[in-house]
Amino acid sequence: MTRADLADVTGYSPTSDGFANLLGKLRTLKLVDYPSKGEVALP
Repeated sequence: MTRADLADVTGYSPTSDGFANLLGKLRTLKLVDYPSKGEVALP
């Protein structure tokens, strides 16, 4: 899924700091991964 699509369905702006922080926390917990630029995936 693209980062922009995920932001859209979750109600975040894809360029907001809050969204970036959320993704960072989820990645730290190994709940999401970034397989390529602009993409977010479940591990």
